[in-house]
Amino acid sequence: MLNLNREDVLEKVGEKLTKSPFMKDMPEEELQAFTAAAYDADHAYMQKAGVLDGDYYDEDDAFETIVDSLSEHFSLSEEDQMLLCQRIEAYMDAFENYLEERDFVEWD
Repeated sequence: MLNLNREDVLEKVGEKLTKSPFMKDMPEEELQAFTAAAYDADHAYMQKAGVLDGDYYDEDDAFETIVDSLSEHFSLSEEDQMLLCQRIEAYMDAFENYLEERDFVEWD
C-alpha cells in the first residue's frame, strides 16, 4: 500500500511548482491552496481507483478528475480553464517527480 504524507507532499510539490512558468504570477497563499486542492482531488482519485493498493494509475482519468474538482472548487471562467489545465499538468509532473524521488513508482 502506498502511504503518502500529505504535509510532505504539499511542501515538496509546492516547492517544485514555484519553478513552473504557469505559477509565476500566483501569490504563495494561492499556490498553497492550489497545490492542496490538486493533491486532494488526485488522492481521492487514487483511493477510488485502487491506486493506493497497487492498481494502475490512469493519468488521463486522474487529470480529468482533478480538472473537474478544481474547476468546481475555484469557479473559473472558460477563459481561465486553459491556464488551470496547464497548472494541473505542472502539478502532475511535480507530483510524479516527488514519487520518483522517493521510489514510490515503478515503470513497466
